[in-house]
Amino acid sequence: MIDPLEEPTPTQCLNCDFVAVGSYCPDCGQAKTVGPLRVREILGGALTSIVALESPILRTTWGLLRAPGRTASDWIGGQRKRYTNPVQYYVILGVIFTMLIRLNAVDAPTHEKGDATYQLSGFVQEYIAFVLMIIAIPFAPIAGLLSRWLGVMRSAVDWYVLFLYCLGISLLLLMGKDLLPESMTRYWAFVPVVFLLWGSWQFDSRPARSLAVGVLTMTVWFAILAGIR
Repeated sequence: MIDPLEEPTPTQCLNCDFVAVGSYCPDCGQAKTVGPLRVREILGGALTSIVALESPILRTTWGLLRAPGRTASDWIGGQRKRYTNPVQYYVILGVIFTMLIRLNAVDAPTHEKGDATYQLSGFVQEYIAFVLMIIAIPFAPIAGLLSRWLGVMRSAVDWYVLFLYCLGISLLLLMGKDLLPESMTRYWAFVPVVFLLWGSWQFDSRPARSLAVGVLTMTVWFAILAGIR
């Protein structure tokens, strides 16, 4: 029989090693006792964290659909628990987007293996999500320099956060392209441009100057891509 006057014994958290009294860790929130691992627990926990109404992923997606610039600004300003990390958010959507491309490419016509141009083009198209993620890196410093020139209080890292968020939500919308009539998907490629311009407008207390930074950065981006072609 347990003595009600006896003080409970502190136990160590299995997740963060914090020692405290109670059934849940006051440092990380995980339960002190963990039962045998089951498949249902793995899948259930993953689905719950993704589809829960208070999930950072859903909260980030909803925030980006309503106000991409403000959502990026809030995350930069310190709301790290409320929203998903921009790199994590983009990688999750990028993996799903790439998987869908690979599935759609199963029935695509085959080409000779010696066709190096086709192989390179196919690689870029298949992994376009991560190609864009890498391409966006050198343009963040450009946006940072333009910000200093135009008096916008945003650094290169800040702009990269906005780029990732806007490109990520664009990937999510592009996944649903095949569900719409062909007449509605004609200008679907402009979705990232719209989000980047919209986000740039909301990204600073001087919206006109912030938008100018976004427009000039994308102009340089498209000019370089056109030169490569």
